[in-house]
Amino acid sequence: MKPCKVKICGIHLPEEIHIINSLEPDYIGFVLAPSKRQVTVEQVRSLSKKVKPTIPKVGVFVNPKIPEAANLLIEGVIDIIQLHGQEDLAYIHDLKSYVEANTGPLQYPWILKAIRIEQASDVDKAACFAKQVDKNCFRLLLDGKSPGSGQSFDWQLLKGFPEEYLLAGGLSPENVAKAIGLLNPMGIDVSSGVEMPREDHPGETIKSEERIKALYEALEKGKTE
Repeated sequence: MKPCKVKICGIHLPEEIHIINSLEPDYIGFVLAPSKRQVTVEQVRSLSKKVKPTIPKVGVFVNPKIPEAANLLIEGVIDIIQLHGQEDLAYIHDLKSYVEANTGPLQYPWILKAIRIEQASDVDKAACFAKQVDKNCFRLLLDGKSPGSGQSFDWQLLKGFPEEYLLAGGLSPENVAKAIGLLNPMGIDVSSGVEMPREDHPGETIKSEERIKALYEALEKGKTE
């Protein structure tokens, strides 16, 4: 079984950066779209400077204008653009052209396109989408119908899926071993599943070092099941 990459998303507090730098996940995600974990461009510029340079930084967008997302990557504020809206193949082509006109071809997958999975037809759509893009710059993220809600979906729908992808949607230390044992995705994307209530801030949450460590332990368990 291949090693499973880990993306910890929804980072929005300076205190969380210390945890990320200590545990060194494969990716860190900043949400620049409406969400309780949304950050501004100014906040991303500030927070990203504190992240270890060895941890790739992902900016999460929903239907952004191309320069809005691309310029942060071109400037080096983020390393990967994650798209969570209705961005189609034409958009992906135009985004790639815009970025590479300013940077030249990038030597890693820097576009992460999220597709929501509710039924078998969505799985077919995702596979078709992946077949029509440049794999040198593109990866899929397969999520549930309500991204950021902490809700998972029927993982059985993805059994035998032919393309590499990151799995998202309600993943936590409690269920990730089952997901990995069933699907063996190239990576996972976790946010609310590794959070705990924030002291002195009722109704708010923060990433938990203990929960992230528990996630890694569960991943190891999933590899052996």
